[in-house]
Amino acid sequence: MKSIISTVALIAVASAAIIDVKVGEGGLNFNPSTITARQGDDVVFHFFPRNHDVASGPFNAPCTPSDNGFYSGLINIDGTQPDATFTVRVNNTNPIWLYCSTSGHCQRGMSAVINPPATGNTLQAYQAAARNADSGRPEQVRGGIFRENGGANPSGTPTNTPTGTGTTATSNPTGTPTMSPSTTPGAAAALFSEGTMLFNVFAAVVAGGAGFFGLM
Repeated sequence: MKSIISTVALIAVASAAIIDVKVGEGGLNFNPSTITARQGDDVVFHFFPRNHDVASGPFNAPCTPSDNGFYSGLINIDGTQPDATFTVRVNNTNPIWLYCSTSGHCQRGMSAVINPPATGNTLQAYQAAARNADSGRPEQVRGGIFRENGGANPSGTPTNTPTGTGTTATSNPTGTPTMSPSTTPGAAAALFSEGTMLFNVFAAVVAGGAGFFGLM
């Protein structure tokens, strides 16, 4: 049984992918802007000058954060810092709409989608509706791990436990903001979770073990 557990765990870890997304490289954009990810994959956002962030929100309210979505915090990059990243783990394959909350950025097309639906809602429709929308952002980093240099000094721990109280979106200032990532991010429901991946591995082990012993 131990060998079965080890094998399934190794397969799950090996099959998870790391997907890199560039935020604000050469303009107001996410590259790629359409991301396909499987359950358990990590999406790593790399930030470029100058002031950018990434927040998740509903399709029908562009530039507005979800109550239980993720948020990187506002990242102020002047071009001299090492790579700043924000990593989130995909907990399911439902569509997730992303945007930059810096004033005017979402309205000018700085948005993206993870796992767009096969039919219906499109990124183009989201961007069109965003042109006249107001931007909002969560009050603190949540739902992922921020790293100042892409590897060290992690801030925050992904979680899939909802807070139950929602989040208040704040209006986006027009000045040049700076960013100090919070070390105690709020929860992100059913989005990104290292714990969820472990649970999925365990569930696969149980299912595999049951089938194995059923053949004996």
